[in-house]
Amino acid sequence: MDQDLVVFLNQLEQRLDDRFSSLEQRVEDRFSSLEQSIDQRFDRVDQRFDRVDQRFDRVDQRFDRMDQRLDRMDERSERIEEDVRGAHILIEGLDDKIRLVAEGVTNVQEALDRKTEELSRKIDEAVSFNRQSYEALEVRVRALEAAKKVRIRTGGPRQK
Repeated sequence: MDQDLVVFLNQLEQRLDDRFSSLEQRVEDRFSSLEQSIDQRFDRVDQRFDRVDQRFDRVDQRFDRMDQRLDRMDERSERIEEDVRGAHILIEGLDDKIRLVAEGVTNVQEALDRKTEELSRKIDEAVSFNRQSYEALEVRVRALEAAKKVRIRTGGPRQK
């Protein structure tokens, strides 16, 4: 082989090496840039997922609070139901007691009516007795007054 050819081939090899190196560098730069871009995109996607996770956490917290509220409402509802049942039992007991009181009031009213009638009758008897007594006294007083008038006219003895 000829020396010129060797030099030419060496130069060609050198140029090819330079070009491949340049191409390799450009590809590496491009891949590096692409890798950075992809990493940035994945970072943004990760950040979005983190935000979505935070939102889900807040939604979970809200659901937990709602569950707690519902549990408290269930407890209140159960207490109210128990109170209503107890009130119904008390009301049923009061019905019997009210019935007994009403019967007692009726009995007292009947006794009061009887006593009122009896008292009215006794008052009527007393008034009648007093009227008879006054009438009898009236007759005696008139008789005494008439006798006194007769004595005064006749001049008879005076009574002291």
